[in-house]
Amino acid sequence: KQWYQRRVRGMPPKNKEQKFMLATASQDSTVRLWNAKTGDCLHNYNRHTCAVLSICFSPCGRFLASGSVDRTFKIWGVKDGMLVNNYQGGGVISEVCWNSTGNKIAASSEDTNVIMIELTSESGS
Repeated sequence: KQWYQRRVRGMPPKNKEQKFMLATASQDSTVRLWNAKTGDCLHNYNRHTCAVLSICFSPCGRFLASGSVDRTFKIWGVKDGMLVNNYQGGGVISEVCWNSTGNKIAASSEDTNVIMIELTSESGS
């Protein structure tokens, strides 16, 4: 079995109907969402073109952000696996992080900049 994991983040269920999920970021340019109980892959997010260095669940658990060597950071839908939004950075995106309310996301890049995006409901908050 291939080993995809580079970084792992967990999201505990917000209610009884929701699954406990893990997300992995990989050198193969993918992000995968897993059911932590069964080990089933729920989604394979594959729109990055280089290694993914950072992943972070939104506080509400509906979105997953990823940052990559391809100089982009993306917001994905957890439920449907769709790309919600794509942002371009000035360098390799080494870290992505949501604020506590989930209406802002920050991405740090190797060009020493931090990009802060304020989100609307259409773009992933």
